[in-house]
Amino acid sequence: MITYQELIAEHQALQKQLDEHPDSVETGRVLRLIGQTREAGAYIGNSQQREQLRAILRHWGAFVYQRTGEYPATQLVPYEQRIGLGGRILTPGVRVALCLVAVIIIGTVAVVWGDPLLQMVTSIRMPTATPTVSTETLTPPPTATPQPIVYLEPLQVTVAVGETATVNIRVDNAQHLSGVFLKLKFDPNYIQVQDADPNQPETQVTPGASSLKVERNQVIEDGTIIYEATNLETGFQDGDIVASIELRLTEPGGSATLNIESAAAMDPEGNPVEVTLLPDRQVTTVTAAATPMPISTPTPTPTPRATPGLTLTVTPLVYPTPTLIGIDVIGCTVTLKWDWAWALAEDMWFAVRVAKAPDVPHSVFWAKESAYSFSPEEAGEYTWEVAICQGDPSAAHCSKTDGSELAASERGNFLFGGCTRKPTPPSPW
Repeated sequence: MITYQELIAEHQALQKQLDEHPDSVETGRVLRLIGQTREAGAYIGNSQQREQLRAILRHWGAFVYQRTGEYPATQLVPYEQRIGLGGRILTPGVRVALCLVAVIIIGTVAVVWGDPLLQMVTSIRMPTATPTVSTETLTPPPTATPQPIVYLEPLQVTVAVGETATVNIRVDNAQHLSGVFLKLKFDPNYIQVQDADPNQPETQVTPGASSLKVERNQVIEDGTIIYEATNLETGFQDGDIVASIELRLTEPGGSATLNIESAAAMDPEGNPVEVTLLPDRQVTTVTAAATPMPISTPTPTPTPRATPGLTLTVTPLVYPTPTLIGIDVIGCTVTLKWDWAWALAEDMWFAVRVAKAPDVPHSVFWAKESAYSFSPEEAGEYTWEVAICQGDPSAAHCSKTDGSELAASERGNFLFGGCTRKPTPPSPW
């Protein structure tokens, strides 16, 4: 039987390992701690300690869900106080030992007394039970509780470059729901999450109600949002805002999406609750607002002095467009290939633009070579193009408006059938 102090020590050791070396934390060790913590509920009756055990179960249950995609059983076993001689609590091991001693004593008495004991036992007349007619009224089975629905609101956002818009995460059918775990994805090359708390070391989203206890709130640079919160005081209500995300548009033209990739929930006892994600309400599309072209006043230019017998013609420099020449798909990797008739100058780059149809392609990588390999997140039809851009690649800005886009290829399409192997997801912890 593991003690409360030993459970806390194992939890702290795993948390330290998670903070220092996230990839080294073994899922099996975490599941073992979850099992020991659940069973400890049978003999740990202190209310504060039981609440701490529930917090440990919620924390590591979310970790296992993130690693495996399945939420383990995290319900704390009900407390069963067993009182023995002298008012002491009898543990399961002690109860088994006492039962063995009782069997030995009964067997010994039977051997010593023999037939007289048997006659005495058989002479005892048991009272005849009087049959009774049950008057219990059959009740209909309870109506099934609808599954909670987690969704985004609004589903369409239009903003100008540099401006922000707020997207809320809401929940419906929230009866008996006290905790949620969410993972969202967005394109960091096109939109950014405005930090809700600059005093914290990591970028965060805005929690919903003040009664929420936020367990995790993290925006990762690759465009992943991890958010976990519980409401043990009142539970969630229909229409509650779980969190709000303020998005800032960073790239003109086209559109990008914010989508709920996965969701899990639990009831007040820590039991997993299945969540419904509606396909038409789990994606918010962020579209750039049309930017009016500035009205410029033409600057008069001096008329060139005519030279007898010489005609002066000024021809603007026209850059050739890149040519898309091929696509290779090997396993989970897609390689895009193109060609350009000229050589890139030192401050010129190939801007590779990709998007899943029907979205408009946007910049995903700046390269000097005429090929780019990547692994799409999901199967489907994709659109791509290559632009010739002039400027700083760290700014990742290329637009016809300011002249930094010198030329762009025609758009091509390709189908990606999906990854044949399931990659091991990196730990976000």
